[in-house]
Amino acid sequence: EDDALIDVIARLRERGIRAGLTVSGAGQDVAIRRSIEVRRNGERVFDSVQATWNLLERGAESALQDAHAAGMKVVVKESLANGRLTDRGKREEGSGKRGEADVLLTSLGRISELAEARGTTIEKLALAAALARPWADVVLTGAATVEQVRSNVAALQLDFDVHDEQLRSVSVSSAEYWRARSSFKWN
Repeated sequence: EDDALIDVIARLRERGIRAGLTVSGAGQDVAIRRSIEVRRNGERVFDSVQATWNLLERGAESALQDAHAAGMKVVVKESLANGRLTDRGKREEGSGKRGEADVLLTSLGRISELAEARGTTIEKLALAAALARPWADVVLTGAATVEQVRSNVAALQLDFDVHDEQLRSVSVSSAEYWRARSSFKWN
């Protein structure tokens, strides 16, 4: 923690400028919890937090719930796991094009089966899961085309049970997810 930087952010906040932070990596939960506690003159310094949450990586979920409960805006990034949780990602996984770690392949296969059994796509299931989080104020999708936006909006029509144990079982540990993510072959 950089006290001088926190002091500058606190001064900006005193001028009405809201501050947020983005976290990434296996220690997201620790950083989020710390951001809730950071205060100057009795006021919380950070108003929002952006973190990775998806069906594969749920390690920060409890901390994100805490941030929301503390009054922070929560922004979910990588809800589609950088394209891995899309039908295109499924095709590329199956072809070996991406060279992903085996730990994700098993989970991706199971998510694909669950989506198919529900008559939907991996992408819609993954987005519906993120959108169903009561603590998620904003869910980023990364849509870059009109077709992707339309597909993303269709996820709103999918009934999703936030307590779905089948989908809870497909996540991997944060350490495994971030280790695998570091080996991703980026587009």
